[in-house]
Amino acid sequence: RLLLGLGAVPALIVVICSLWETRQQALREEEEFRSTGFTLNGQNERGLVNANKSTSSTLMGSEDEQLAGYGPESVMQMLLREPNVWRKLLATGGCWFIYDIAYYGVNLFGGEILKAISDSDDDSVSSDRSVRNVSQQQLIALGTGVPAIMLAIYMLSRIGTKMLQIIGFGFIAFCFVLLAALFYPLKENYQEALFSVYCFLLFSLSFGPNLTTFVLPAQTFSKKTRATFNGLSAAMGKMGAFLGVYIFGPVAEATSYPVVMAICAVISIVGVYMSFTYIDEKPSIDFESCPLQDASADGSNPIVESRYQQRDFHNKR
Repeated sequence: RLLLGLGAVPALIVVICSLWETRQQALREEEEFRSTGFTLNGQNERGLVNANKSTSSTLMGSEDEQLAGYGPESVMQMLLREPNVWRKLLATGGCWFIYDIAYYGVNLFGGEILKAISDSDDDSVSSDRSVRNVSQQQLIALGTGVPAIMLAIYMLSRIGTKMLQIIGFGFIAFCFVLLAALFYPLKENYQEALFSVYCFLLFSLSFGPNLTTFVLPAQTFSKKTRATFNGLSAAMGKMGAFLGVYIFGPVAEATSYPVVMAICAVISIVGVYMSFTYIDEKPSIDFESCPLQDASADGSNPIVESRYQQRDFHNKR
């Protein structure tokens, strides 16, 4: 109960910070509107109030007219008008789906995998000794994810999202093949070495796609549709997690863990192909979210310059 309660603390912090940021953004926009109205109208404070009232009513009316036409059907049409929408959704949600199959399948069945690796004489999986041994081993194995994600963050800005995801999926496939090939040869006399290979696998699962699947939707879709497609991509990822959790165990019982590892390796290779085929080399840039970006070769920004020229003109008047 304590752990569940502590897990709610980060989410609560995010909610509070989001509400505070929304309020601050509204105050900044209101202040900017007032300063712009004073400059353009050249009025005194009383005239400024009257001008702002008429201007704000006009703006609110235009916004209401614009938003009135955006019903559920028109929003869906707007989403479907996103350029190359299905290709982008395969790059984000499809790769997320593939990654979560392997990630959640291995992590949630880590105790059973370690039990199969150790092959101890203790038949009771729930005994105190067995639980302690598995918990200690799983703690070490999952701890490899910390340096893995830090390495992924370091590499992201140097090789790009697409290349990082391709390398990550290839690394995962290699580790699955390695564990499947060495499972039985090392199980009898070299259990420590087999456990090291398992740790290597968990390291690979926390590297690459564990970061890029969260970054890609924000880089791929335009500002107007980014939040919606980010949610759709995440939902596709959770479908992969659901599939991995409910198939991993039965397939392992029907066959063996090396067979499951080989299947996951093939799925990871499919992730390499999809990442190479569907992810754009240059993510789409939304200039609405970057209004101060240079708009000309000499570094000048005509939009910003025209605003300052207009403000100087009205001040002189």
